[in-house]
Amino acid sequence: MTFNDRNHSKKPIVSIQSQYLFVSVLLGSVVIIVSALGYINMIGRSNFLINKVKNISYVLEVTTEVRNHISIANRAIDTFMLEPERVNQKVILDRELSRAQSQLQQLKPQSIIEKLSVANFINKIQEDIELLGKKSRNLFEIRVNVNAQYPAMEISSNVMRPSRNAIFSILNITLNEFQQSNELPKNSAEYDLVIYAQNAWISTIAEYRLYMANRIGSFDELQLIEQEMNIETYLQRIEKISQQLQERNSKQLFGFEGTELINQLPKHLQQWKFGFEQVKKINHSHRWRQDSQLMKDSIVPLLNKLNKTLAQLDDTIKIENNLVLDKLKDITVSQRVLLVGVILLFLIYMILSIVMLKQLIIKPIAVISNRLKNEAFGHTHLNKLNIKKTTETKNLIDAFNEMIYQVNKRQQALESQALNDHLTSLPNRLQLKERLGYHLKIAAREKKTLIFMMLDLNRFKEINDTLGHHIGDHLLIEVGKRLKNALRNVDTVARLGGDEFGILLPYANKKDAGHIAEKINTLIASPFQVHTYFLQISVSIGLSEFPTDSDDVHSLMQHSDVAMYHSKKNNLGYSFYDPNTDMHSIERLSLGSELRMAIENDQLQIYFQPKYEISSNKIIGAEALLRWQHPSMGFISPELIIETAEHTGIINELTYWIIENAVFKCAQCKNMGLDFNSSPIRFKPSPLGEQIYL
Repeated sequence: MTFNDRNHSKKPIVSIQSQYLFVSVLLGSVVIIVSALGYINMIGRSNFLINKVKNISYVLEVTTEVRNHISIANRAIDTFMLEPERVNQKVILDRELSRAQSQLQQLKPQSIIEKLSVANFINKIQEDIELLGKKSRNLFEIRVNVNAQYPAMEISSNVMRPSRNAIFSILNITLNEFQQSNELPKNSAEYDLVIYAQNAWISTIAEYRLYMANRIGSFDELQLIEQEMNIETYLQRIEKISQQLQERNSKQLFGFEGTELINQLPKHLQQWKFGFEQVKKINHSHRWRQDSQLMKDSIVPLLNKLNKTLAQLDDTIKIENNLVLDKLKDITVSQRVLLVGVILLFLIYMILSIVMLKQLIIKPIAVISNRLKNEAFGHTHLNKLNIKKTTETKNLIDAFNEMIYQVNKRQQALESQALNDHLTSLPNRLQLKERLGYHLKIAAREKKTLIFMMLDLNRFKEINDTLGHHIGDHLLIEVGKRLKNALRNVDTVARLGGDEFGILLPYANKKDAGHIAEKINTLIASPFQVHTYFLQISVSIGLSEFPTDSDDVHSLMQHSDVAMYHSKKNNLGYSFYDPNTDMHSIERLSLGSELRMAIENDQLQIYFQPKYEISSNKIIGAEALLRWQHPSMGFISPELIIETAEHTGIINELTYWIIENAVFKCAQCKNMGLDFNSSPIRFKPSPLGEQIYL
């Protein structure tokens, strides 16, 4: 029922606006007439006072303008400090200081200045403004020069950066020599030691960058000391590794070029460490930021001094102004009487207005608001109010009744959408987590076990890509129906997203869960008829038990996910969580996500190694080698790329990307006149990653 369907009173309804307008016009007319007569009389007598204080007012206006100019100049300094690229702030600073000097110069001939003998204040202000301009220009020069602003940055750039780059080059070149040379084993202790040195140096530089960001950003001072200790710890570690490298280098185990470069490593480490010690001394002194020091020692004191001198000048002039006003106090007595009369009339007007507001608006609104509060709890109905209804209150009541009806209707729809999957109508991830948390508490209280299952459909992406998303959606609906029919009433099956489902089995143990998993595998293995297609799929199931595997919602779901990937990888149908097979560390999962993004964004590289036929003296083909230069982890070995792709289920996407790019490059070569048709395309796996021979 909407507000248009509700019964309305048959009594005539009047408007609050019309009632209030009538009384307001009546009372307002009286106040206006009395005020107008008093105003005419006050204007004539006030002209005399205006002429007396005109000179003093002018002086105060000028000092106010001077203070405004100085304030704008101060804002220009602050703005430039925050945004040094806004060079126009220099022009604003010079302009405002020049205007302030010009205004002060105009004050000197004024009679009030000569009478009060305050010319010395003006001279002092002018001197301080000139000094402020000089110091501010010096501040601007420092602010736009990073090395002048932060002395530690100059040391980082000129002393530490060359050593940092040299160390990276030494380690990268040595690693490349290991990877490219057939004489140097890639699984040797020396190779691992170089890798360890590279990771340690990356950690050192990363910690140093955080340290400099903390110092420049003026963040937690205590954290600076902690970060310095971390950097020193990393330095000790890299120095120890460097010593081990030197010991092994004597046996020339790092190749021709690596042997020479390893000998240079201690020198660059010592040079970088020397620069870091200098940076530490600067960061713990007042010299770490020159612009702030100049602001603190010169600019801020000058601004405070200028404001203080201007305040003294204003106080002196205001004292004289008060003396003049005291002499004219007798003239204002009659004006005060008139003003009191106007105020009394206005008070009467306000009192009557308040009474009207209370009777016509406040009281009805209070009654309505109280009933609205009760309505929120379902205790009453707004149409049962015993008040004098007006047009406004009637519209308000009808609007609130309709709003409550619509809100309740939409709330029910929103709750259903928030807790259920829109495709399968099964509970979604949010509702599953709520039920899982609830049953975990019950199981912990009653000392029972429960099982959580994670299911993933095998070959679903292939069906989706081949037959279309509408077929995939219908398949998901049918899978949800079979899963729901296979479980008990107390069990919960939910769609977590994509082709993943979660199942909660309260009061179940591993033996029960194994039977259910086998039952689900058998049910899903039966062909699905979707439209005119008969689809054969299977599922990979991962199971974890409370409290054996975990005692919280997040870990239980994560462990089931790990077990599910183990099941998918080994074609087991289902498997229980085993900590010994948990290869999905945070770093590995993160690397898998980043590999997927690298494939989608074409961030991988293919290097082509030409195949040369000696008999024909021609290049007849090329070997495509997969490479990935990670933005933060550096070079990622092809073995790790393939392993990560297989663990995360994106090996097909990686293979398609390699084939597509290799064939595209082959076409480019053909357009350039390099004909590889004499050698057929064939594929061959290699320890160095996916290789394609063209």
